[in-house]
Amino acid sequence: MSESEPDAESYGFRESEARALLDAGSLHTIAAESLLWTEGRGVDSCVLVVAGEFEISRTLAGKPCRLGTAGPGHLLALMAVLDACPCPIVIRATTASSVVEINRNALVAMLDPSGPTPGFDVTYKLALFAIRRLRNATCDLAHALHVAVAAPGRAGRIDPLQVARIQAANHVWMLA
Repeated sequence: MSESEPDAESYGFRESEARALLDAGSLHTIAAESLLWTEGRGVDSCVLVVAGEFEISRTLAGKPCRLGTAGPGHLLALMAVLDACPCPIVIRATTASSVVEINRNALVAMLDPSGPTPGFDVTYKLALFAIRRLRNATCDLAHALHVAVAAPGRAGRIDPLQVARIQAANHVWMLA
């Protein structure tokens, strides 16, 4: 393995699974300040961040709002590529970065139990990641609603930035 290739074991999969996931995509270098996705645009691939940093943002009340960052080990836009719906966030490289881009067809082929990688456990692991993300989003949303209802001076007002962060977290997954 060359120095520019990602370490397959660092993403929470067995060596063979991680290698198959990495091999399903292609390694790309992304220039700093490059946009990977814009808000509301459909996507046909997800990316696994190998090196670098990405800013996650979206428009709230007509203004761009920074929601967080993602780095090595994060899988970006997986839900949007799986459900073929537009990505509701903006993802921009803040530094020169390396990613493994996996297109929808390659990803779906890996999830097929009768596909070319028998015994490949990615379907189960991605389902666990999805369940954990949704569980965390539900807890975060419940907290935001509690604050909106119970906090003195905030009663009846929910923080739109907090809700946007909850939504964005469903599109940026840490695979470790």
